[in-house]
Amino acid sequence: MTTQKYCQHLRQLIGGDKLEEALKALSALLQSSPKLDEVVLQSARWKEVKRLIRLGQLPHEQAEVTQNKIRAGVLELIREVEEKAADPEIRKEVGQHVQSISGKNIVSGSTIQAGGNVSIGDQIQHLTESKTSRNIRVWLFILVPVLAIAAAVLYYRYQQMQQPLLLTVALDNQTPNSELDKDFGGGQVILRYGGKADTQAIVNEAVFKGIPANYGGEPVQLKFDAAGFRPVDTTFALEQEAITLPIRRDDTYARITGVVTDEDGKPVPEATVSTQRVTQQTDRQGEFTLQLPFARQRRQQRLRVTKPGYRTWDRTEPVFPDETIRIQLIKQ
Repeated sequence: MTTQKYCQHLRQLIGGDKLEEALKALSALLQSSPKLDEVVLQSARWKEVKRLIRLGQLPHEQAEVTQNKIRAGVLELIREVEEKAADPEIRKEVGQHVQSISGKNIVSGSTIQAGGNVSIGDQIQHLTESKTSRNIRVWLFILVPVLAIAAAVLYYRYQQMQQPLLLTVALDNQTPNSELDKDFGGGQVILRYGGKADTQAIVNEAVFKGIPANYGGEPVQLKFDAAGFRPVDTTFALEQEAITLPIRRDDTYARITGVVTDEDGKPVPEATVSTQRVTQQTDRQGEFTLQLPFARQRRQQRLRVTKPGYRTWDRTEPVFPDETIRIQLIKQ
């Protein structure tokens, strides 16, 4: 078989969608040529494309484009073989390779397995893979799956980065006073990140939406404020979708102040004022101050005022911070 006919035979294989068979035949032809490495690379690319198609990881359109590029590269190699065969010396060498492959018989449509002893006609051709091409094939076998996995991880990370973050803030009322911990009427929480402040009203929980994904893992500031409660100001890394803030009552109801007078509006000194086992006597101006421990603080307190010669004063009064309770005693 002449070089021209053999190259034409390779083109027919490619045209018949038998690229793998054409690659094997071309590899045998270029066994002692530097162009063998190109054939090995094209073969590796072809096998990888087939594998990705089989696993469903390569879109049909992209697979078709890649396959056409490989076919074009192989056809370019065949064209170079034909051009070099125009030189008498090279034509003689190429012709010898063709004859060593075909022998006395014309091989058409047969499969030539590279890497072993192939007997065609009365000649035996020892086809061995070069060390360079073998190393390239091994590295491709290792690197391609690793690169595919890395690309999948990066793509997943990229998709995650495109999704806005969400943060749910819940309150945990840890006030150790059963009379006060039920009185939470609501407050507000402020989330600060990147110079922006987002404010939400809160009773049980608040939800912050649309936080840019690039703030994930970054420090953010959260503040809580409500009447009658201690403020909370904390900074944390935005790594979770929910956070619980412990809150407690302040000492708003810890102090009761008042003044005791008689029917004529004169101060009543040394009158005894008491509530929940906390007792205080009025001073010369009839004034008193009761300091209540946290466990005895209430929104309303029952006050009892006594003094010999006066009727006992016993009432339940609301406790207003920084306001003075005025009590009038009536003589007996």
